[in-house]
Amino acid sequence: MRTRPCPRALPWLLLVVVGACDVGDHTLDPDAAPIEPTADPRKVGLGGESLVADRPTDIALGDERLRIKPYGALQGEYERVLGAAPAGLAEAASSFGTSPPRSFLEPSVESGALRTAHDLALAGCDAYVADRAADFAGDAADAAAVCDELAAAFWSRPMLPEQRTACLEFAASVVTTAGDAAGWTRVCAAVLSSAGFLTY
Repeated sequence: MRTRPCPRALPWLLLVVVGACDVGDHTLDPDAAPIEPTADPRKVGLGGESLVADRPTDIALGDERLRIKPYGALQGEYERVLGAAPAGLAEAASSFGTSPPRSFLEPSVESGALRTAHDLALAGCDAYVADRAADFAGDAADAAAVCDELAAAFWSRPMLPEQRTACLEFAASVVTTAGDAAGWTRVCAAVLSSAGFLTY
């Protein structure tokens, strides 16, 4: 069976056709008015209402901070700061609101999640304080250094003045003697279950 060869002029013809196309000017105009989010007709939901009408458009860089970490992120975060996942973390997924498969739900904190976060922090800090007994050998007078160390370890940033004051006051109320492991565990858990760790 004989096959018919492809004409040799075809590649050149394609180049001529493509080269003759007018693709227009694609340079960006820096003075052009911004596109409004409600102008896209494809973002219309049931009833003809825009899905983006209430979307904020004036968010400054950094204003979207303090969003709750999803459970998937918290799993790795607890291991990172404590060295090991606290007991009960695997069973706590429902408390933090896991997302269904192939979707994402913005995490929210309710009273149950806060209680679970504090219980996990107590369990994790019990071992954390025991492993670092030398760092927690002092009494409430040494709370300033301890609060600073806990913030650096758990929050990856220093405490704000009012946060440091609250940490010092709490330590004074729960740490009764030098090397009070139970008291320092409660201080550790308070820092670990706060917004500084649970949000990003």
